[in-house]
Amino acid sequence: MKRQKIYQKRWIERIGIDEYRKLMNSYVKKYRSSPWVKTHQNINQRIWRSKNLEKWGNGYRCYVGIQNFLTPDDLKMLYERDNAKDMVRPSIDRKDSTGHYTVENCQYIEMNKNRAKVLNPGPKIGDKYKDGRICHDRK
Repeated sequence: MKRQKIYQKRWIERIGIDEYRKLMNSYVKKYRSSPWVKTHQNINQRIWRSKNLEKWGNGYRCYVGIQNFLTPDDLKMLYERDNAKDMVRPSIDRKDSTGHYTVENCQYIEMNKNRAKVLNPGPKIGDKYKDGRICHDRK
């Protein structure tokens, strides 16, 4: 939090408080009106954290080797195709949990249905993916 405040101060010093407020308002409007952009950021963050397990912990270990081939435009298409606008809490789901983030492998479903899939979890350490990669712990 402290780091964020320093970052905000620097921006305000550079562009002025009025420009900073305009920028932040446009940023907030963008993400409220287009949730697929936020989904794209979250996917990229999961993948990035899997590359930095020593910092973020083992919760991201089975994202190791997973790649994101989706763009925000692809996610927008999925969002409209799956009628995510009508869902209470839409969540992106990989149909095959060992596969990459691709248009064919992803869909929007309700968050509670996505969480229920945890009862049948994806790969564990040592399991093989379809393309031969092995899920491993990078301690």
